[in-house]
Amino acid sequence: MWFRYPNTARFSLTGISTSFRSGELTLVRGPNGAGKTTLLKVAGLVYRPSAGRVVVDGEDFWSLDKGRRLARRW
Repeated sequence: MWFRYPNTARFSLTGISTSFRSGELTLVRGPNGAGKTTLLKVAGLVYRPSAGRVVVDGEDFWSLDKGRRLARRW
């Protein structure tokens, strides 16, 4: 998964592949500016990735129609 903020030349996240499982505790750490918050906002379905997919329960979240996305988020 890749993410670039609008109006910037650089990608904030490049080539990320991870998974988060229900009931597990995950630690995300790194230096300032490493992309921790951006990663969590993409994983939390706040930001749409520039490339790649965010799979939730086996479905590519951003390929769902808007109504199904809204129903899945809440």
